[in-house]
Amino acid sequence: MHAYLIVDKNQERVRNKAKELSESGKSQFLNFSLEKIENVRELIKFSALSVSKKTTIFIDNIDKASTEALNAFLKLLEEPQENLEFILGSSSSLNIPQTIVSRCLVIHQEVSGYGYEHSDFADNFFSMSPSDRFGALSKIRTKDEASDFLKKLILGLHARLHEDKDFEKIKLVNLLKLTQKTLISINLNGNVTAQLTNLGVQI
Repeated sequence: MHAYLIVDKNQERVRNKAKELSESGKSQFLNFSLEKIENVRELIKFSALSVSKKTTIFIDNIDKASTEALNAFLKLLEEPQENLEFILGSSSSLNIPQTIVSRCLVIHQEVSGYGYEHSDFADNFFSMSPSDRFGALSKIRTKDEASDFLKKLILGLHARLHEDKDFEKIKLVNLLKLTQKTLISINLNGNVTAQLTNLGVQI
């Protein structure tokens, strides 16, 4: 994944989660501020360099950045570098432009017990045999049914990512990215059967 957004009112938890993600990807960890447009210009200069080692850029309090800085930063997200990923921290996603949020894998941590009621649901689905999984997906016919199903999977995956018990983090992140991508495609009036079949194939 090229960019993550960690949502939590506790800055220490945000930073710890960012470091965990960076370490799981065997990436070097760097801090950048993004309050002013000057900060973005420095980041653009850095990202223009040929980064030979996988590098994670951590930007906390992204919601406090100026509008000018956020607009400039968006261009970096739209043109990702091969060995560069961004982890953004924020107390809320509401004050961040949707154009940035939509390009990130969003990890919610601010609510105690977030998604835990759906963790078993996600575990059961992803542990099915391929034939059973396709059978379950084939029963979903409407856009609303698909949306509800995928949202439960996403909540369950968020909970497992937070717990880090039964799945490797990289596998969890990939499943979460794939499920969120499927939900976005269906919400954009994509064909339900085709999108869910594609999900089943890629798992």
